[in-house]
Amino acid sequence: MATPLSRSISCMSSSAFCGVAAQPVCRAARPVSAASWPNAALLKAVKQADPTAARTALQAGASPQLRDGQGRTVLMLAARNGAREVVELLLAAGAPRSDRDPAGWTAAAHAEARGHGELVDILR
Repeated sequence: MATPLSRSISCMSSSAFCGVAAQPVCRAARPVSAASWPNAALLKAVKQADPTAARTALQAGASPQLRDGQGRTVLMLAARNGAREVVELLLAAGAPRSDRDPAGWTAAAHAEARGHGELVDILR
């Protein structure tokens, strides 16, 4: 029997989650738990450089220390995208500047490699 907690999340508008019974439930995606849906939403928001959605996910309990499948933090992903507002939001939420990915890169190194020099000073 499916419960709201066993359903899945796959969409998010720029300002709110869609869902049923106050749970983020949308079109088909992999199942997520109540504890992990904010993290999935944050990862999506960061990849889309959407500060409103990122703020919503953080307020719902997403971790600012979250890593993707390649071991990069959400701060690194925001830095790679040049998403200054998302970078500032993640830093304010406690994302550590000094974390390194498996290749040894920091968020500042990712920003610099992608030509986002304006973020390097913020991230160091």
